[in-house]
Amino acid sequence: MEKAEIQSTTNRVRITGGKSQSEKDLLNRCLVGKFQCQTNENPNLNDVRRWACNSWKSAIEVKVYTMNDGHFMFELPSRLAAEHVLSGQWTWKKMKLELEWWKPTTGCWPAEVRRDWVWIRLLGLPMNLWSQKVFKEIGNLCGGYIETEEETSLKNHLHWARIKVQGDGERIPREVEITCDDFTYTIPAV
Repeated sequence: MEKAEIQSTTNRVRITGGKSQSEKDLLNRCLVGKFQCQTNENPNLNDVRRWACNSWKSAIEVKVYTMNDGHFMFELPSRLAAEHVLSGQWTWKKMKLELEWWKPTTGCWPAEVRRDWVWIRLLGLPMNLWSQKVFKEIGNLCGGYIETEEETSLKNHLHWARIKVQGDGERIPREVEITCDDFTYTIPAV
């Protein structure tokens, strides 16, 4: 994208050309998959990372990313390694992994799909407020708490807390004010 021409208007961005060879190579070795779950037990990112490293021994440097709707993206070290993985049958706890090549529309929401939930980030939330009870209260304020992102629960980073709330995002305030122990914090919600 370094050499791409980018133009923007009110709510549109148009990008033409500029995809480097390294970006093309990266996407040519990425697979996207979803486990066909028969139960409510869905694998989390850490489960899938561990499983992929153990199962795909030839692809030691596999990188795994979560995507929407229970999908995972697998970045393999080469196109050959990706082809090898794609040709196999893979299961996690008796759940089959359906794999396909990454494509430009992978991870996009179809225009006809109406979401009844959104993820929000709470930027700069102080450590003393980092709790499920606080997340639930903020989530309810923003339309109705649904869940806390796994990375947030595990405190894998402290840049922001990420929670899922009900609705299409219209009820989410720009910021949430929290008073605790004589301190008042103004937390941006994006």
